[in-house]
Formats: sequence, structure tokens, C-alpha cells
Amino acid sequence: MINNKGFLIQLIGVYLSDTTPRITILEESITTVKYESVKNICNFLK
Repeated sequence: MINNKGFLIQLIGVYLSDTTPRITILEESITTVKYESVKNICNFLK
């Protein structure tokens, strides 16, 4: 378990900042039928 609260907050911040652009790409990939992109982003979001 991580004992450093600041580190955990930074880690969550990095994850969230990386998630937003991937959601945009996911939406575009679904509408343009780019299944490989959809699969990759869904694996990231697990």
C-alpha cells in the first residue's frame, strides 16, 4: 500500500489527465468504426 498521500494524489492526477483525451479518441473511433483504437482505449480504462 502507498503511504505517501501526495504521491497517490499525483498518480490519480496523471491517470485522469490521460483519460480525458482518450475518451475523445474513443468517441471518434466509435463513430468512424476504428475497432483497434476502441479496443486499445477500453483496455486502458479497465
